[in-house]
Amino acid sequence: MTDFVLILIGAALADNFVLARMLGVEPWLDAPPRLAPAAARALVATLTLTLAAAAGWIVERALLQPLQAAFLRPFALILLAAWLAVAVARLLHRATPALATAAELRPALLGVDGAVLAAALLAATRPLDFVGAVALGLGAGLGFGLVLLMFAAMRARLAAAPVPAPFRGAPIALVTAALLALAFLGFAGMG
Repeated sequence: MTDFVLILIGAALADNFVLARMLGVEPWLDAPPRLAPAAARALVATLTLTLAAAAGWIVERALLQPLQAAFLRPFALILLAAWLAVAVARLLHRATPALATAAELRPALLGVDGAVLAAALLAATRPLDFVGAVALGLGAGLGFGLVLLMFAAMRARLAAAPVPAPFRGAPIALVTAALLALAFLGFAGMG
């Protein structure tokens, strides 16, 4: 149980996919300035990253290792990540159309700019058991969601702030991202 919690907190804070690894940056910078769509996106990303880590671990342990086919790992995990992004998008559109509409879902968004592939790859290559792989995916999703919600809240405040003209838009977003990365750097000793 303590390993689960340590892996979860480490993946969410110390080894954050967005701020430490620069994965999932495009959907994060494209975050809506309202909290409701950002929360829906965070929920969907957490689900997708958790499933990707679990599926990557299963593919590695049940398929690639017994066949001694480690050379197929990149190809297999790329296919897995692409299939998973499309499958989760379709499933959410059918099961909960309101959540899919609120999150402004599209399969490219669920790819989370390589974060799904990274979650599957890290779960497959790290010496983890299945529960550890699930903790890694869940922590990555929670960390992505935390950063997404923080950035959406800051973006709403920045829209009303007296930002100098040259810094409006993307420049202030990048400055905000840098400050968030510095804040999360304080968790570096936890990983």
